[in-house]
Amino acid sequence: MNRQRGTVLLMSLMFLVVLSLLGIAMVSSTSVEERMARNARDQDVAMQAAESALRDARIRITGQWSNPAAPLNSWDFADDCSNGLCTRNATQPVWANFSLDVAPSSALGTTTSSPSISGVASPPRYLIERIIIQMPGGPITGVGSGLTAHRITAKGIGRTSSTAIIVQEVVVL
Repeated sequence: MNRQRGTVLLMSLMFLVVLSLLGIAMVSSTSVEERMARNARDQDVAMQAAESALRDARIRITGQWSNPAAPLNSWDFADDCSNGLCTRNATQPVWANFSLDVAPSSALGTTTSSPSISGVASPPRYLIERIIIQMPGGPITGVGSGLTAHRITAKGIGRTSSTAIIVQEVVVL
């Protein structure tokens, strides 16, 4: 009887150590899952911000933000992308030459009075590039010789500045 006095204590201590390690593993797993969920939410916020910039640019192109509507015309666009309106440069895409973080890109609501977005590190921005699509077999004479399209490049930032999403859309009028 005297030989078995410490066995129960030793077994219960080992059981306690195993349960403690299991609890620590669960806490660690939960914190990793929480970070993954936070990053996914941040990407969703950035995507929604970029999509709102696309919507703002579409409103600006069609002129639906003013009454009567005043769509953009060819003279509004410039090689230096002033006010976020760019002419097509065949050698480089505009988003490679001009910043989507500062001017000349336009911030959400700058020209259309769209409401700002809360919960983002910085407002979404966009560039609008005018593209003339030549009609097959038609003359290559520039403006008026084909369809006019606008390529919108928008950048949305999430809740932290480390999450950024860039989306593009082509609008043919």
